[in-house]
Amino acid sequence: MDLRYCTERQLRESMSALPFSSPLVVLSESAAKRWGLYDGVAGLHGDGKAKWFSSPDPNPTARTVHRALRMLRGFTADGIVAIGGGSAMDLAKAVSAFHGMPGPESPESLLRSIVGKAYLGNRQNALPVVAVPTTAGTGSEVTQWATVWGSDGSSKQSVDAPWLKPAQVWMAPCLLASLPRRAMLCAGLDAVCHAAEAYWAKASNPLSKALSVRALQAMARFLKPALSNRGDMRVLENLCKGSLMAGLAFSMTRTAACHAISYPLTYMFGIEHGFAAALTLAQVAETNQAACDISEINEVFSGFGGIQAWLDGVCEGIVSLRLGAFGVGSDDMEGIVSNCFNADRMGNNPVDLSIGDVTRILDRVR
Repeated sequence: MDLRYCTERQLRESMSALPFSSPLVVLSESAAKRWGLYDGVAGLHGDGKAKWFSSPDPNPTARTVHRALRMLRGFTADGIVAIGGGSAMDLAKAVSAFHGMPGPESPESLLRSIVGKAYLGNRQNALPVVAVPTTAGTGSEVTQWATVWGSDGSSKQSVDAPWLKPAQVWMAPCLLASLPRRAMLCAGLDAVCHAAEAYWAKASNPLSKALSVRALQAMARFLKPALSNRGDMRVLENLCKGSLMAGLAFSMTRTAACHAISYPLTYMFGIEHGFAAALTLAQVAETNQAACDISEINEVFSGFGGIQAWLDGVCEGIVSLRLGAFGVGSDDMEGIVSNCFNADRMGNNPVDLSIGDVTRILDRVR
């Protein structure tokens, strides 16, 4: 992985001298205008030198990926530049995985191909990805997988192959300065969950734990100041470093119970991913203490009164991390619990949680 640091000026210069001659650019139109990239990208698109996918979804669906693949038909693309949050990079990696394959002819057949991992035989056609994260949290710029949702938003699948990890990452803290506070908080909490779960996952190792602790220290210290003063570039740089270390940590281990529980919260109630994962972080951490030593994590948050106190403090004035604040009631518990036993994620938790365990965890955050 080639990691580069970009100032605002360097980012604009890089966009006019891309490492590809015929790229697909994944970048929302509003973001392109916000960061002064609109004229450059629109010019490349208008001259036929690039294709611009300007309407990525917050959570990319099979329909979105299918639409992007259709855009590339008849166009000889040699790479993808994804500028945005995790969703933009997930879309780029999914498009890379299926680039050059015959079909699929519909979003439904594409979803079946994802489930069947048909893309694993397509490495020779995959497009290299340049990832430019505009949030500090998802870690998608350093992982090999992408989340794709069913077209109706009611299911989640992963595209996963080692060669889908982005070839280059352009870290541009300046892009965070105009990020809405809620979006910055949501992404930051996702990074915190990535780091914590990489620490206690069954697949953890000494390196992932070391990266996790460093990431948690950075996120715990700098997320709230970043929310208060988004123009402080030193704070934003440290936030980006924390997010990157969290991404590197969980790229080795994958996530665990917090993420498993988050998925039905997102597709059943529309709760943003970072909030959905962080809702149960303190309770899952407490449960996992029975199986592993997480004293280093507890030490990071001890100066803030513990994990839950830090979460409540950093969220104050923006969102309440309680299920009721998102419209989730007691009658919804059974449906959530029955849909959160994802084998890859829940099976990676150090404590084998039962239905009763998950119910009790959710009851404590109502």
